[in-house]
Amino acid sequence: MQPLFTIHAGEYLVGSHIEQRVTHGRPEYRHSPMMIDRSAVASTRIVRKALADGKTRVMPSLREALARRVESEDKRLHTLFALENASSWLFSDKVLLAEGKTEKRILPDLYRAVTGKSMAADKISVMELGGAGSVPDCLTAFKELGLKASAVTDFDFALNQAVRLGLIDDDDEYVRACLEQIKNLSETDSTISIGPNGRPVNGRQKIATHVYRDWAKTDEGKSVAATLHRKLIAVRSWTWPTGDIESVLGLAGDKSEAEWAEFCRKLERGNLGGKPWGTCG
Repeated sequence: MQPLFTIHAGEYLVGSHIEQRVTHGRPEYRHSPMMIDRSAVASTRIVRKALADGKTRVMPSLREALARRVESEDKRLHTLFALENASSWLFSDKVLLAEGKTEKRILPDLYRAVTGKSMAADKISVMELGGAGSVPDCLTAFKELGLKASAVTDFDFALNQAVRLGLIDDDDEYVRACLEQIKNLSETDSTISIGPNGRPVNGRQKIATHVYRDWAKTDEGKSVAATLHRKLIAVRSWTWPTGDIESVLGLAGDKSEAEWAEFCRKLERGNLGGKPWGTCG
């Protein structure tokens, strides 16, 4: 659907084509999410016109959407905080929820290299959540708002938050296979630390993310990781089957602007690590 206007509590009418100042209490027309104050995001309404049937619909506000779909007050507040900090989704048709800073920084450049267009031009917004715990509630909220949304997470999401939030059963055979295989690796690798719940934890020599990376490289780990990856796609969560985005792109994992900028410079030259990104589909 094509976004037409966004209305906030009778005060703002935000659209992609019109700008008009408030006069005697009448609405102000806006065309950019940068013009919407953070305090207004929760009460802002989106008016959308469907390309398929031409009908115009007023979507619920973010606050209303969360009240309808998220029972826990604590979860509502947490999700509200996450979504209030980025208003670009108000002018998007699709939203990509990124667990970390690397995805937020690099995915737009990768998208341009592959498609030849910017994510903004295709009305796709990328939001960094700073963690994966609020992914399900954010996806639920966007569905209620009439926006297509998906998430990109590190592999540990499948073994931790996805299980805790009920997206994958704790007794799932592939979850059990993953944990058993990592436990077996730890018996011959003293750098792997296992917590009380059987999951890898950050140790002095190796962090949990690197444990998942190493495990995903093993022959038996690849098939298990791929299966858990597919299961989460069914709930609109793309989990990196190799561990994280850094392992896919060959990044050291410093999570620094210098590392990201160097990657993007190589990407702009049209060939990175022997892969012609600008021509891949």
